[in-house]
Amino acid sequence: MSPAYAVDSYRYAHVTIETPWLIFIFLLVLILLPFLVMAILYWKNAFRKDLEDDEHGR
Repeated sequence: MSPAYAVDSYRYAHVTIETPWLIFIFLLVLILLPFLVMAILYWKNAFRKDLEDDEHGR
């Protein structure tokens, strides 16, 4: 196998110094997104439960 194939693979993939940061940010968003959705849903349901309790006079 020729060493030229290795050089061409890096040229094709456009690997730069910013690539690890982009992967890190993508994975960070991917991991934190479910927690954000959980917090929003918890807040929404807690607010709705407070309104139901007020309507029933509890």
